[in-house]
Amino acid sequence: MPGQVPIPAFLMDICMSRNSHLAGSVLLAVSLLTPVLGAYAWDGVISGRVIQINGVGGSAGAPGNFDARIFLEGQPTACGPNSPSWGYINSNDANYKGLLAMLLMAQASAKVVTLYTNKDSLGNCQTGYLAVAS
Repeated sequence: MPGQVPIPAFLMDICMSRNSHLAGSVLLAVSLLTPVLGAYAWDGVISGRVIQINGVGGSAGAPGNFDARIFLEGQPTACGPNSPSWGYINSNDANYKGLLAMLLMAQASAKVVTLYTNKDSLGNCQTGYLAVAS
């Protein structure tokens, strides 16, 4: 569920151990890090194979006009109810070329992609993170 940060099993094991001094230190560290980790909550997390990538050039409004639009199989809504069935990255986004290369490779090799998106001020879904799996 977006916004929730699960506690890894190894941390739970330490916290449940008999070494209460270590457990207290771990709990303190987790409580200090939780707000930071929670800042990376996503409005949408969708997975599937890339079925289409649309590109926008300078004469159509790039950069900053949803420059690469990513569609996944089944076309799930990308960042929650009533959102588009695509996520986007803009050419002026950090690491744009790297993300686009990952998407093209994933599409060419039929790999599963997971898009992590946030709803922008217009209600569209900007991709902030992506993962490619086999």
